[in-house]
Amino acid sequence: DAATGCPFVRQTTNHTAVVYLKFFDVCNAETRAAGHEKGILAVRTYNAPELAGSVWVDGLAARGVLCQKTPPYEKGGTSMAERLFGILEPIARKLLVRAQLNDSFFLHAMTHAATILRHMVRKGDTRSRGHNFSGAAEDLSKFKAFGSPGWCRVPPQTRDSKAAPVSDKCAWLGVSTAGWLVVVGRGAAAKLVTTTQARFYETELLSVGV
Repeated sequence: DAATGCPFVRQTTNHTAVVYLKFFDVCNAETRAAGHEKGILAVRTYNAPELAGSVWVDGLAARGVLCQKTPPYEKGGTSMAERLFGILEPIARKLLVRAQLNDSFFLHAMTHAATILRHMVRKGDTRSRGHNFSGAAEDLSKFKAFGSPGWCRVPPQTRDSKAAPVSDKCAWLGVSTAGWLVVVGRGAAAKLVTTTQARFYETELLSVGV
């Protein structure tokens, strides 16, 4: 289209869906080439006509890909990202209150809340988003409770001095590629530490649950 520079704009809905499928095939091939043998397992889109028709839906089904849709758009309503933030924010604040941590750890609480929601089956779906992405269902009972108090071994490179204690009280914040992410100390003396040796006592929280 000369006006927009997009070759498939103002074409028929079916033609647009075919172009999207071709683009999906390219992305799926690159995903497999990157080492993900199963490729793309699920696609979640909004409810545009070209993405709600039989060409797109049946095309994904023929490729063995799960097709998901966002909730129908409501005039005057907020976007999906804004609605999700409205769900995550109160959960994150409750996690901080329960763990007795200040607002400087708000993003860690938001990340934990998003992780839990990603592994929960949403209304209308048969599998969670995490299940669709990884191909395996996640056991939420294995998740650590945010802010769980415990003791951890502080790595030598993060100790304040040679005379600093090897172990210290901590609170669980999340998981990194190198181990558990914990906070050692409180207030101005608080610092983030990544450790692989720790023990947490979730029963000491103000309430139970992830």
